[in-house]
Amino acid sequence: MTMAFDTTENCSRSVTSLKRQGINTIIRYYCRPELNWKRMGQAESIAIARAGVALGVVYQNRQNQPADFSADKGEASGNQACDYAENVIFQPADSAIYFAVDFDPSEAVVKGNIVPFFKGIQKAFKAKVASGSPSYRIGVYGSGRTCRILLEQELVDYTWITQSTGFAEYRKFLASGKWNLKQLLPTTIAGVPGDPDEANPNQADFGSFMLDLGAPGPAAPPPDGIGGGTGAGDLFTVIARSGLRVRSGPGVEFDIRSLLPAGTKVKVLSRSGDWAKIDATGDGNADGFVFAAFLAPS
Repeated sequence: MTMAFDTTENCSRSVTSLKRQGINTIIRYYCRPELNWKRMGQAESIAIARAGVALGVVYQNRQNQPADFSADKGEASGNQACDYAENVIFQPADSAIYFAVDFDPSEAVVKGNIVPFFKGIQKAFKAKVASGSPSYRIGVYGSGRTCRILLEQELVDYTWITQSTGFAEYRKFLASGKWNLKQLLPTTIAGVPGDPDEANPNQADFGSFMLDLGAPGPAAPPPDGIGGGTGAGDLFTVIARSGLRVRSGPGVEFDIRSLLPAGTKVKVLSRSGDWAKIDATGDGNADGFVFAAFLAPS
């Protein structure tokens, strides 16, 4: 049986212990940058993959009341989740990103707020694919009622039913056999607080994935010596096979300014976490920020 474990904790150091306890999939979070305390980073995703453990991901900022759901908010959430999956985690195509509905909404709220939210996600995903991004599948975490309605309207591929047995249609949805993941009661495993999750034995696929550690993105560490030290001002080469996006700020939430082809030489002006501020023309001025893992010293 596939046993998953969802947690807000960084599992880089505990993944081997979790695996020994029978956990073969760890479910972690995508979210806005200001919620970095619970967001999985690239280094953690690589550590999990190196331990031979699969990953599942769920996008959640708050999403625990009706005001958090609308078509516009769904589209924004879909864009943020896709950008982070593609450009930071290097999540493979055809795997899933779940979106949380972390309360027990009435049928009117599901149809009036949550359905438009997921239509916005679907719209964002389709636009990303049309622009050349990987195709990701959509999942929902929520009540039995939420899961049922979104499945009926063909807005999700996967359902993950919450541990809250008192939420609407909990037992009815489980009895339908249409669920992919069932969340169990909170516990601590190998010192990590979280929730065990059981996969439906009749629907083994729930959108989890293994990172390809041979791919250029995850395998390439951020260049040594960039910013604040002797590396500032040195030349680096773009090693992203399909080109490297230059953004207006240090994060995937910032607008894309341009695309640098593979082999382009750039000067690194400074470093901001995983991002490097670059001069791409040699005139000494900043042209924007790139993800530093796709730069190699020249």
